[in-house]
Amino acid sequence: MAAESILVVGGYGVVGGRIAADLAEDFPDRVVVAGRNRQRADVMAATIGYGARGRQVEVTDRTSIAAALAGVQVVVNCIDQPDRALMWAAESVKIFWTPSCQLFCSGAGSLGGLIHATVGSLGGSGCRLNRSGLRV
Repeated sequence: MAAESILVVGGYGVVGGRIAADLAEDFPDRVVVAGRNRQRADVMAATIGYGARGRQVEVTDRTSIAAALAGVQVVVNCIDQPDRALMWAAESVKIFWTPSCQLFCSGAGSLGGLIHATVGSLGGSGCRLNRSGLRV
């Protein structure tokens, strides 16, 4: 996985798929479509193109979460989590997060445009970005 991969959890769903597709076009070879079903993630990644790839993640399994976060700089969460394990795991490896739009990111300055594009795809979630970082 690229050092600055973008993990879209729930990336084969309606919202996640659209976000993953938008990001993949602007950030080829960096988008990872993730969800419980690896086959669905792989199919969506192949459909999206631009070097997107699939990955399985079970958000109730800490080992699965840790594996999914390896090499990831940004996590876009497009699922309703049964608990906060994904958020806590992202935070523990310095992938920062904001709960109001479920966008987790590390190194906001280096990926300002990426975060802006992602938040824009969420359709006015209340998050704004300037060059100094993410604001809620």
